This record gives sequence, structure tokens and C-alpha cells, in this order.
Amino acid sequence: MITAVHMRGFGPHDDCSVRLSARATRVQGPSECGKSTIVQAVCFALWGKPVDGLRFEPAWIRDGHDVATVDLEFVDKR
Repeated sequence: MITAVHMRGFGPHDDCSVRLSARATRVQGPSECGKSTIVQAVCFALWGKPVDGLRFEPAWIRDGHDVATVDLEFVDKR
């Protein structure tokens, strides 16, 4: 089970960490603030592709960054 998502230079996120609950995690905020990008980041970290299965687009890399990184933390701390 994924317990945290750490994103750097990914979409609208400069440097962001999101902790996930063992039961459920609710993400809310205004439009275009990066809620869906969290799901995209998890898909990218697991499969190297966005939710739609197409290839990763360089547009996902935040302006001012050379690369986008996503780290997932799992229940066993991997």
C-alpha cells in the first residue's frame, strides 16, 4: 500500500509531499491546483505513463526544472 507521494517539478507541484491514510484520503481544493496531478504522479511512478496510458509529455515538467521526480513510499517504508 502506498503511504506517501513525493513530487518535485511535476505538473504544478514544485516540491510537494502527500501522506495517504490506510483507510481513505480526501483531496480537495480549487480548480487547477494539482489534485489530479497526484494521481498522474502515482501512475508515472508505477508505470512511466499517465492515467490515459499514453507517453509521458515533457509539459508535465514544471517550468524552472530540468526533470520531474516522483517517489512513492510504501507501508514497509520502501
